[in-house]
Amino acid sequence: MISKCFKIFLLVSIISLIIVSIVIILVFTTFEAKNPVVHLYPVDLDKVEFFTPGVTIVNLTMIISVMNPNYGIYKTENTTGFVSYQKTVVAMVPVDAQTLPGHATTNVSVTAGLMSHKLMTNENFVADVGDGSFNMTTRTTFHGKVHLLKIIKIKALVNMYCDILFKMDPMDAVSSCVTHMRVL
Repeated sequence: MISKCFKIFLLVSIISLIIVSIVIILVFTTFEAKNPVVHLYPVDLDKVEFFTPGVTIVNLTMIISVMNPNYGIYKTENTTGFVSYQKTVVAMVPVDAQTLPGHATTNVSVTAGLMSHKLMTNENFVADVGDGSFNMTTRTTFHGKVHLLKIIKIKALVNMYCDILFKMDPMDAVSSCVTHMRVL
């Protein structure tokens, strides 16, 4: 005959095993970190003047639209993004700390101060503009923490790379972004 204590021990063990199994399944499926979906939209392009004499900084305003597909909230720290034209950094973009709620889209407004003298000294820039379009790339690394269930905080890093095609007539831009989230 099995004693009453052994039956209780067996019941508690089975319940504990079921709870541990459920937690492991959730961690590796539902709570697994997914890459955010990012779109970059340059705005007010009709006000951007690359060829104004005596102007060394041209402001380029952009909206970064970030869709966080994760269940947790991602809180970023202040960071700096870089805008490049043919591997030459032409602008540094300050990005303020943000809170990106789970399963939501957040729009972040940033302004890049394009150093027009760096663009003009590149022999290919004027030729590209004459051809009607030119490409720029952006690179940003967001350091922050993922907050799960308001009790678990995990450090994470999101690398964002965007290619932007600027069309000159009429002034328009199309971007394509790739992100990679890494839990530290």
